[in-house]
Amino acid sequence: PAPSPQQQAAPAAQPEAAAPAMVMPWSTGPTSLNLPGNGISILLAEDSVTMRKVFEMTLSGENCKLVTANSGEQALDLARKLRPDLVIADLSLDHPDGYEICKQLKAQPETAATRVILLHGSASQLDERKAQQSGAQGEITKPFTSAELLGKIQALF
Repeated sequence: PAPSPQQQAAPAAQPEAAAPAMVMPWSTGPTSLNLPGNGISILLAEDSVTMRKVFEMTLSGENCKLVTANSGEQALDLARKLRPDLVIADLSLDHPDGYEICKQLKAQPETAATRVILLHGSASQLDERKAQQSGAQGEITKPFTSAELLGKIQALF
């Protein structure tokens, strides 16, 4: 008699090709950065000592170099000198704010290719129109998780 369907041997499992890593909107995101070559340089324009410390702790051990600026003017000066791969600019900075930092970087040939993420608090809404006009490539809302920050950075590189 023929074997019943329950008795038939299951076909040998084929090894599956590794799917590319993808961060879904509902996932917790990456726990570390996978950056090319020697990593990236990041300039953080943030006036809060606490937030600068959060970034330093989150990015320590990652394949990146973090430089911080505590004012918009200092950020623009450092960006022109260092030409970082990424600038993360707080919208609440005084003269210039994050939008203006981004706009000025994009207007200069030597910094036009610099990627920019705008940083804002949950109480201060991002002006989508101004963000788009400034040329920013992304935004992140404070407070954020380490995985959210790493995911935003990873998505640009």
